[in-house]
Amino acid sequence: MNEATSTVTDAAIDWDAFVPREETQAIVEASRDHFAALFSPDDLRRTLDGGARPDVWDPLVDHGYTLIGLPEELDGLGTLVDLTALLEEAGRALLPAPLLTHAMAAQLLLVAGLLDETTAASRLAFALVRGEELHVFDGADADVAVSVEAAGGASVVRVFTLTGVARAILPAVDPSHPFARLPLDGIPSREHPAPHLDVALAAPRTCVAADLVGVAARGLDGAIAHALGREQFGRPIGSFQGVKHQLADLYVLLERARSLTLGSAVAAASARDSGEASRLSRLAKATAADAAARSVALQTQLLGAMGLTFESDSPLAVRRARHTIPLLGGPGQLYAAVAAESLGGAR
Repeated sequence: MNEATSTVTDAAIDWDAFVPREETQAIVEASRDHFAALFSPDDLRRTLDGGARPDVWDPLVDHGYTLIGLPEELDGLGTLVDLTALLEEAGRALLPAPLLTHAMAAQLLLVAGLLDETTAASRLAFALVRGEELHVFDGADADVAVSVEAAGGASVVRVFTLTGVARAILPAVDPSHPFARLPLDGIPSREHPAPHLDVALAAPRTCVAADLVGVAARGLDGAIAHALGREQFGRPIGSFQGVKHQLADLYVLLERARSLTLGSAVAAASARDSGEASRLSRLAKATAADAAARSVALQTQLLGAMGLTFESDSPLAVRRARHTIPLLGGPGQLYAAVAAESLGGAR
């Protein structure tokens, strides 16, 4: 059994981590209130009209959000489980700031043993190498970009210094999370070996799953609120079986995604070089992507024509879901990879 398919033993898992801590709940409550105070849906709508996104990065840094999930020796706070709880709230709020990409890059640097105090204090972003170009997720203002590529049975993490480097901003489904494109030639960089590619991506993929769980939760909350308030034939539409069953199915899917994301975070925190964390992260990301896609679609469907208008909040969630879902693999690709790995192990 190779490194990518190894499993974590029961003794290696911190089962207490599955029980919500008071500190985690405090992060959830504080961040939810804080995000609501930092910006409004109208601020997000202005980005769709070509306006600048709200500048909320400095308040996020000042409140210590970028330190959550980092080791104590780097002045970190909490655990990877706390980070996923925070990112779920960021997804629920449709946070127009590069917190997700920063967390992905920081977690990738941790796996490679490259995160230090200087790097942790920088504005980080996750990137993909595409031919002779570097595509940086939400990287319009990033100081450092981090990418990872397969290298035989392992991988190579590359760290790019972007300070002072001009970049082109690509059109995006969600302009509040823009992609940046830079030519590789001339960008200072360094390389470092890392574990198997899917193992190295376990924690970053868990971060994406958490964000999508938040988007899905927002869509479900909106769908439920509309189903309870909208009446037809003298009854709330939520009382009709055709509506309530869809909402119930979506709730089950959302809770499955949330549980898988939590399991992935616990496994990655217990052993960052574990194949079990890799497997769970792929399942979590795939399920969270399914939940987000179905959630925003159901909310739009229940709202009817109003759900397609610019004045509705529904298109904001649709854009965020569709923008984030392809990151680090679509659902079909990830499910197929886990199935192939399981069938290969069975043989």
